[in-house]
Amino acid sequence: MRRQSRIPEELQAILSRATANSRGGLGVFRRQELLGWGIADSEIRRLVRRRLWTQIRFGVYADSAMLKTASPELLLRVHTASALMSVTEPAVAFATSAAVLHGLPLPSHVSAMPWLLRHTESDTRSLRRSNALEISRPDIRVVTHDLTRLTTVEIDDLTSVDDIHAAISAATLMPFEWAVALLDAVLWDRPDRLPLLDNGVAEWPYLRGIGRVRKAARLARSGAQSPLESISRVNFIACHLPEPQLQVPFYDEEGLIGLADMYWEEFGVIGEADGAAKYETREDLVREKVREDRLRRQGFTVVRWMWSDIANHPGKVASEIRSAAGVRPPSRKAS
Repeated sequence: MRRQSRIPEELQAILSRATANSRGGLGVFRRQELLGWGIADSEIRRLVRRRLWTQIRFGVYADSAMLKTASPELLLRVHTASALMSVTEPAVAFATSAAVLHGLPLPSHVSAMPWLLRHTESDTRSLRRSNALEISRPDIRVVTHDLTRLTTVEIDDLTSVDDIHAAISAATLMPFEWAVALLDAVLWDRPDRLPLLDNGVAEWPYLRGIGRVRKAARLARSGAQSPLESISRVNFIACHLPEPQLQVPFYDEEGLIGLADMYWEEFGVIGEADGAAKYETREDLVREKVREDRLRRQGFTVVRWMWSDIANHPGKVASEIRSAAGVRPPSRKAS
């Protein structure tokens, strides 16, 4: 087994200094920034030779150890930062790159390919084309738009479109149910933002994938707390269940029992989407058991499901909800 060589103190000091000064603490550095921090070209080359830094774009370096252990979300943030550092024209994070900066939910298999939005300047032809990817490169996808018409924000020293446009543009790259989940995320506790979402979708008539997002926007709702809840709702509607109410409060003589993920009032059935992070401790499980017992004493039936249930057998979960309410499944017309 190869023994890892000890890092000299002077190189360790450079590593610490660069990381402390990097944008958002991501461990990504531009050569010009490194020179400005007093790190010479010879020291940069030495760190690359020792594989402590990796050159990920021309003139842009990243901490090698971080790259090896980064989650898909962190890796996308890193490559987004490096892409913004490497372009010479005005550009901002877009699509999945913007979504990850805003902390919006993305599938676990999201690509690390960064997406940027550049300013049209005098060329507005791309705004009237279905394919707006004017300057795509093997390592960056770039869309053209009039940046003066968009709200941009700074997140960890990186410039991005706002969260509404981040969700819309990322949704164009997603399967339908994940598109709904992204749009739900920006409406979570802000139902007043629905007109902003509709206006945002209308601004991109020729963006590839926008048709799917228009359909997803019709199902976007406030109150969905997680992608599992959003994707469950989409699947239930596809299985011909009525659309449930979201985050409905329930009470008994002791006071508030809690908020239900979903509630079918016509069935008297409460639905709970159990994500992996929902019950992290034994105490969480005990509290949920007490909560469910209180709901049942009020005459409600509680149906639970997990990611694997929705991913593999959504129709089975829908049948359990109908059975809990004593409702027959809708008859299928002969084809």
